[in-house]
Amino acid sequence: MKILQICAGFDVELLGGVERYTLDLSRALVRHGVDVAVAGLWRFGTPREKASTRALEDAGIRTFSGAPKSQDAPLRNFAAAIAGLQSTLTGYCFDVIHSQQEFGDFAAIALQHTVHAHALIRSIHNQPEWRARPLRRLLFTRIAAPFFFALETGITDGITAELATRATAQLLRRRPITIHNAVELNRFAAKPPSRADARAELGWPAERFIIGTVGRLSPQKGLFDLLAAAAALRETMPDVQFRIVGAGEQREALEREIAAHDMQDLVILDGARTAMHAVYAAMDCLASSSLWEGLPTVILEAMLCGTPVVATAIEGTTELVRHEQTGLLTPVCDPQSLAATLSALRAAPELRARIIFAARQLAKDYSIDRVVEQWLTAYANATVQQ
Repeated sequence: MKILQICAGFDVELLGGVERYTLDLSRALVRHGVDVAVAGLWRFGTPREKASTRALEDAGIRTFSGAPKSQDAPLRNFAAAIAGLQSTLTGYCFDVIHSQQEFGDFAAIALQHTVHAHALIRSIHNQPEWRARPLRRLLFTRIAAPFFFALETGITDGITAELATRATAQLLRRRPITIHNAVELNRFAAKPPSRADARAELGWPAERFIIGTVGRLSPQKGLFDLLAAAAALRETMPDVQFRIVGAGEQREALEREIAAHDMQDLVILDGARTAMHAVYAAMDCLASSSLWEGLPTVILEAMLCGTPVVATAIEGTTELVRHEQTGLLTPVCDPQSLAATLSALRAAPELRARIIFAARQLAKDYSIDRVVEQWLTAYANATVQQ
């Protein structure tokens, strides 16, 4: 079976969990004897992107890129990405195109005849889709998508239940299914470095209580709420330091906010990192202040590394973080509650230990090798139905 995966691109540190999952899934499929290629809509020209594509090709996975990413005229840039992929993929044949991204859904439709694909599949990683484009959500997600895709999958039960309510899906008897996000457990199989060794490797201060967060610097992540929580803890936890690991469009705005409140030593923007095993091991706690998520792989990774999690109580996250069992939950958009919950976690070492143990056990259930079996069945069924 030949599968073409579509994602936004190959710089996973810049783009986030969806792309990391796509690449992990592709490698797992190859281990199960599947012929896999990955198409990234955009090129970013970063060293991380080059390293990522080289690693995929070394694993026997062909990679294709559409067009250089540009912030000017986004629709024209997207059209250029489609045209670039159509050009480079001409002459290739795939049984299934699997889109992992909203723009990738349109790319899959455009590429189906180019690569002679028998079936299209799309995975929905966030609910609602097209959050900033309600008309697109109405016309495509609610009405048109079931006509084009043999199978739609949600990464959480909540997403799948919402997909099942659509009239067109019911009319066409397109039954969505849940296939959860997952992580490559082998990446975290080794014993994490000690906190002291991890901090020495990263250049983080040995004596501070470090609260970290990992992800794209984007509005979705609620990072200004995290800054407000940091400010609230400055007096009561004088040794605390927040480390924000990631890259994205909000970096300059965050830098201005940090400077405006004289928090340069309290909050550090670390940029993108590749040594994630050390990053999680160096943290005393992972804080997720997201406004919405699918099923956040960052939280799974932190759990596997033994880092306790405090997170906003949003759909997707609550499938992983069960309050006072596998982590602590706090209301969304409530910096004062986030600060209080972080303070409470620090003050309760026995609770931290209990959370770390239970969370690690839970995270092991989200193995990429477990979900790849579900995907093999889904691909086979989709091609039979068409």
